[in-house]
Amino acid sequence: QSQVEITKAIYTHSHYDHAGGRMGRRGTLEGAREMAQQGVEVLVAQPDLRDVALQCDVPSGSITALADGEVIRLGGSIGIRCIHTPGHTPGSACFAVGGDGSPEADVECVITGDTLFVGAFGRVDLPKSDPDAMFESFQTLGALADETVVLAVRFGLAGFSHPLVVRP
Repeated sequence: QSQVEITKAIYTHSHYDHAGGRMGRRGTLEGAREMAQQGVEVLVAQPDLRDVALQCDVPSGSITALADGEVIRLGGSIGIRCIHTPGHTPGSACFAVGGDGSPEADVECVITGDTLFVGAFGRVDLPKSDPDAMFESFQTLGALADETVVLAVRFGLAGFSHPLVVRP
């Protein structure tokens, strides 16, 4: 049995079903607040930082803002690169995994959060969503190699060859 220490919690966007926090009358979900209370570094793309801090009751000083292209070091030569993909939220981000995380490194897989699903994409009819920004984000993701494995949070794994359809 190996011992694993969680040192970083990386959030793809501010919505409570990902970052935790208040869900209106339905209560709260554990997430960023609990991670910060345990001394885990909480990371979120800059445009969503304030929303995560407010909904999760996390002091903004306990959250690290990620910039587009910033590399999160996991130890040794392993890195994860933040790809800002606004549209679903202003601070939606995908995370490219491969090599040291640098722009020159081959991306083996990309974690897409609610930006891209299998055969669909995150809603753009919500407050703070932006369909035009989402379209630009698809252009950014489309520039990744065809061999890139997409680790979508909904509906399993896919390659970039799957057509996109708007979720009802």
